[in-house]
Amino acid sequence: MWPHSITIGLDGQAIAVGSDDAESIDRLEPWRIEDVGEPRDYCLELHPPSPGGRGQPRPLPGLYHGSTSLLRSRDAARVATALLRVLASHARPPGEGQVRIALMPVVRNGVAILAPPATIGAVPDRWMAAEGIEAIHTVSSLVDARAGAVLVDPPLGTHDEPPALAFGGWWLPPLYWDGALSPGFAVAQAMQVVTKVTAANATSVLRAVAMLVERAHPTAAPQVADAVKEGLITALERATPP
Repeated sequence: MWPHSITIGLDGQAIAVGSDDAESIDRLEPWRIEDVGEPRDYCLELHPPSPGGRGQPRPLPGLYHGSTSLLRSRDAARVATALLRVLASHARPPGEGQVRIALMPVVRNGVAILAPPATIGAVPDRWMAAEGIEAIHTVSSLVDARAGAVLVDPPLGTHDEPPALAFGGWWLPPLYWDGALSPGFAVAQAMQVVTKVTAANATSVLRAVAMLVERAHPTAAPQVADAVKEGLITALERATPP
């Protein structure tokens, strides 16, 4: 299906990428390793085929994690940059006092709310742009719990310092019960979306998650688009200093 593909090595992990764009694959050559024969982890489609019949909507360029859509946009450059940002997230393990969480930043005025990608995918880009909100499409976010900062991964291959945004709160994937979480239960639920946990860093990661829960108690992500919109506006207004 994908005419161009590559397997790259990042932080000891083999990641397979497929694309319909040769230039995007060529950009990953410095990280190429022997093909391990795994299914494509990420797929970048910048040149979707034209629709078969008149009047049908033209497919948008897209980035996919397996069969899950991470981003679809008319801006092909934005989609290609999203892939490089996602790959960079695999190359940057958390340091001391940091934690990597499988949520994406939604940003306004230097403040980031972390949310499940599927939740944000239900909200049109046009609405977010009108509200001055930027969604940074990725599969995980690096958070410095001590500083209360979200460190946005720069695209793979760049030498930029990661922008630091104020951590304004977080939404966990929809939960199976109603009501607020106790602090201990909130930590337990938040640990389920933490990545890069090892035997060596488990204690420091747990401590970092507890610090984040103390800073901003997580809540379950809304499940309806209108509720997501309202929730984002409210959360960003509360988190933004006057």
